[in-house]
Amino acid sequence: MFISPSFIEVDVGSLVQLTTNAGNFSSALLWESRNPSIATVSQTGLVTTFLPGTATITVHFVSDPLNLAIATVVVSPFGNP
Repeated sequence: MFISPSFIEVDVGSLVQLTTNAGNFSSALLWESRNPSIATVSQTGLVTTFLPGTATITVHFVSDPLNLAIATVVVSPFGNP
């Protein structure tokens, strides 16, 4: 599995849609942010950024947590990518 894009640089307050190659199995995925104070991710892959820093976003099948994909989100202060 993979996430696209796998690396992004955005401003604070941005919304970014991530996608996977899971196709029809997207309802069986679990999206997570390992740095939710910097950026969160919805269960549809929509990332919302809050603070400057780096957030790691992961997605995996609920039934197979070891089969995961990772994206890195670098958040810059507004207007300073």
